[in-house]
Amino acid sequence: GPNVDILIEGHNRFSVHTALQFADAMAPYNPTWFEAPVPPQRLSDMVEVARNSPVPVACGEDYYCAQQFAELLAQSAVRIVQLEPQYLGITASKQVCGMVNAANGVTAPHSAQGPICSLVCAHLNTATPNFFIHEIFDEFNDDWSARILTNPVTVQDGYIELGDDRVGWGTDLNYDEIAQHPYNPNNFLPLFRDGWERRKPVVG
Repeated sequence: GPNVDILIEGHNRFSVHTALQFADAMAPYNPTWFEAPVPPQRLSDMVEVARNSPVPVACGEDYYCAQQFAELLAQSAVRIVQLEPQYLGITASKQVCGMVNAANGVTAPHSAQGPICSLVCAHLNTATPNFFIHEIFDEFNDDWSARILTNPVTVQDGYIELGDDRVGWGTDLNYDEIAQHPYNPNNFLPLFRDGWERRKPVVG
C-alpha cells in the first residue's frame, strides 16, 4: 500500500561513487534509509556518502566498540545508527544508544539473527528514548526457531509488546527444542545469492 516504508539494504557492496549513484536513483521513491552502502573499514567513506546522499544513511552493525561510534557521531553525518548488541553486549549497547541520543540521532539496532536477538533488541529498544525502528526477520525463519524460547517476541499490527510481569528477559530457553537442532558450521545465510532475502540457508 501507499503507507509502507521502503528501507534499502546495501550490505556494504558499493564504492563511494556507486553508492551515491544509487542514492540519486532511489531518491524519487523517498526511502526511509540507505543501509550500509559502503564497506565499514573506512569510516571516512561512510561519512562521505552520508554527507552527499539525498537519502538518509543508516549504518553501525559492523562496529564493535563504543569508540567507533564516537568517531562516527563526531562527524555529524549519520543520524540513524544500527548498533549490533551481539558485538557490543548489553551494557555497551545501552551506552551507545545514549551517545546517539546526545548527538540527536536515532537507533535501529541490527536484529537479524533470530528469536534471542529479537528479544534482546526489543528490551533494549524499550529502554531507549531515541529508538526508531525494530528490525525483525523471525517470520522468515524455520518454524522450529520460534520454539527455542518459551515466550518468544511476537509482532501485532506492527508493534512488539513487552507488557507482562515475567522477570528478567521474560522468557526461558527451551533446551529440548534446541537439542533437536545442533549447530552446523556449514549452515549459513548466502547473502550474495538470489533469494537471500527469504533467508533460505545453505545446508551442509
